[in-house]
Amino acid sequence: MLELINRLRQKPVAESQAMVNSGMIPDFVDQELFLKELKQYSSYQPLFFDRRMIEAARLHTSYQIVHGQGHFQKQGTNEFSGTDIKSRLINSGLKVQLLSSGENAFLYAHNTYHGHLAFTVDWGRMGPGGMQLDRKHRLNLLSANYNLAGIGILKNDKYKAITQTFATAKGRYAGGVAYEDKNGNLFYDPGEGLSGVEISFNGKKEFSWESGAFTFPIDNTGGKIEFFWKNKHQAYFIPPGSQNIKLDFKLKESFKAPVTYAQIFARDHKILNMDLSNYFKKASQSIFNSDKELTSILSFAYYNSLNSPLSIQQEQSKKLYRALSSYINKKLDYLQRLIVIKPIASSTELHRLKNICRESKPLSRRIDKILFPFKDPNLLKAVNLYKQKGVISNNALKEKLKAISKEDLTQEIRIELKSIIRDLN
Repeated sequence: MLELINRLRQKPVAESQAMVNSGMIPDFVDQELFLKELKQYSSYQPLFFDRRMIEAARLHTSYQIVHGQGHFQKQGTNEFSGTDIKSRLINSGLKVQLLSSGENAFLYAHNTYHGHLAFTVDWGRMGPGGMQLDRKHRLNLLSANYNLAGIGILKNDKYKAITQTFATAKGRYAGGVAYEDKNGNLFYDPGEGLSGVEISFNGKKEFSWESGAFTFPIDNTGGKIEFFWKNKHQAYFIPPGSQNIKLDFKLKESFKAPVTYAQIFARDHKILNMDLSNYFKKASQSIFNSDKELTSILSFAYYNSLNSPLSIQQEQSKKLYRALSSYINKKLDYLQRLIVIKPIASSTELHRLKNICRESKPLSRRIDKILFPFKDPNLLKAVNLYKQKGVISNNALKEKLKAISKEDLTQEIRIELKSIIRDLN
């Protein structure tokens, strides 16, 4: 049901038209007035579940089945869980700082969608257009302030009894559902959820629930959120801000390998509404700590600086590529000096950088130039022998090196070998 609510909050006009088209709205409702009223609403941040709010909603549903529909409970009666919505949320153990709260209740829904229609249309014969006077249920569903929710649905004879709880809590959340779209309708349906999907953000982990739902507290600075399930991966970038962000793990759209920042941007840059420099500045720490990330962004920046169909992105890519090249070239400057003193360690690092820069021709060529004198297997054999200094005698080591020097070597390799032998004298 929360998915239906979030679809309504995202596109209230389109959703209201779909409701009218369903033919499930009672005849006494002025449907034209309903459509007109929904045009007054814009798009609002998504709501996400809190387990304690779900429990509070279920307990209140249970109370209403026994005592009748309403928003208040009488202390001392069976099924009592709190006099009003605020006390029920507090009694549930809700640990967030609660700023405001609201509640919808309906004991006689034919099914989940019928209950959703009843709350959204807010039908009732006592108000204009066959809708309730204050439209309070609809206002709860479309409040810009709320960011958390709980829904309790229980069987009530042949009906479904539904309680929805809403709260404005201090903080920001990412949430959604992990699911396999078995019927291909591009929407989550009960029974499609994937439980146990790992969700990771800024070093913290959560797992999707049995239903596939998940809620993840996030900060205002944003960052990369990743999903892992068996051998499948997905990732999104959460932009800086204060609003909730809805992100779903859809099995059919997942990948067999972890998704990099560059791949996310290439896929979602229009949605992110961020320019390249700001995006990768935010992602810089993760990028420079991962060879896979650095390889991906370097390749992305290099090719987009040459071929981007968008002129503004091409300029941004050139700027980003210059910054990345500067970072790598400083490393190469250092390694070019170090390789004479520590050829093995330096060669290892240079080969790592060559793999990172394999799609960037200018950087790749420079690494090849630095490595050229050290590619000869004879020199590497000599260097490995030299590492045995102190293990075998200098004279024995020198004789082995001289034997190598008699091989058919290039002048550059011969000079390097002589340098090593001199060091042993």
